[in-house]
Amino acid sequence: MDPKVWLRDEFSEYYKKHKVESPPMINRREFGVGIEKKIDYRHLSFKDDNALNAYLRINTPLYISYSAAYYEFPGATPMIAKNLLSADLIFDFDMGDVMSDVPKFPRPEDLDLVKREVVKLIEDFLIPDFGFSKDEILVFFSGSKGYHIHIRSDVVQDMDQRSRMEIVDYVSGIMNPRFFVKVVGKSIRGPTPGMGGWHGKIARELLDTLSLGSPVEMSRRLGIGLSVVNRLIERKEQVVAGIKSGVWDQAPVSKNTWYSILQSIVAGRGVKLDRNVTIDMARLIRLPMSLHGDSGLIVARVKNIDTFKPLDDAIVFDRDYVPVDVPRNLNIYLGGDQEIRPGEQELPRYLAVYLVAKGGAVPVDRS
Repeated sequence: MDPKVWLRDEFSEYYKKHKVESPPMINRREFGVGIEKKIDYRHLSFKDDNALNAYLRINTPLYISYSAAYYEFPGATPMIAKNLLSADLIFDFDMGDVMSDVPKFPRPEDLDLVKREVVKLIEDFLIPDFGFSKDEILVFFSGSKGYHIHIRSDVVQDMDQRSRMEIVDYVSGIMNPRFFVKVVGKSIRGPTPGMGGWHGKIARELLDTLSLGSPVEMSRRLGIGLSVVNRLIERKEQVVAGIKSGVWDQAPVSKNTWYSILQSIVAGRGVKLDRNVTIDMARLIRLPMSLHGDSGLIVARVKNIDTFKPLDDAIVFDRDYVPVDVPRNLNIYLGGDQEIRPGEQELPRYLAVYLVAKGGAVPVDRS
């Protein structure tokens, strides 16, 4: 049996039983759908959520995405004919942003690395630096290997592409470290821990690092050699007092060494995310509460990022058994650790859908 045909039948049955809540102002959004790839066709539009759900039940794409942007004519082509009106602010996080080797079957600890970046963006930037409230920040599991953040606040709607690029540069830590220190003669002045924005983050990170007991860890976090670290440790009391007062020349290092340290701190504190998704106002993002064709998991709303477990909480298919053929031994995590031996067998539907979607099993027709 063709795996894609089988998956679409499974997805269709799900959509017949469950209504997908449409995004705000659905009639101003562009949609894109895919079967062979994530977006085979775009420039689709729906007048309301009834039309959207009818499409999902009847046509059943494996992937469906929608625009962060609002258009006067969302179904028009070419893009310029749509007449852009405004756009939400979107942030996209994926395992590929934090891992060099992305596994086909991620484990909870892999997705925790991505979650860490989501929390960093929210708690270190969106709330304290940009002033968004928690109610304005919508977090969604992507359904596969990451997370999305949607901000629909009025304040972001009229931001142009350049403004969005500046936001991404800021949260990513793409900036000149010389901006944070002022050199006057032999005097070096730097930020203090009570300052806002990146200035305060840098000063607090310096103090946190200087409080570590391990010179090796200090060397790693500051991006400097152990000999320089040892000089800082020798004058630790004066260095800490200097940073707290903004007088950085108490440290026995040159201004160029400070620039190097600042570059390492900013790189470490910056958020790792897909820059292009935020910057590109024409980008389509996975539709919340839809199914993901690479996993059969739902694009789930995350109400509590600390307790959310994607490989448990995003499971929506039933636990009745269906026949599949598994070509090789698998040790994966989905709703718990799963050891699956090769061969034709019956597996819980949620697990069968997951494996078929990832190419780890083939459906068996016993009719």
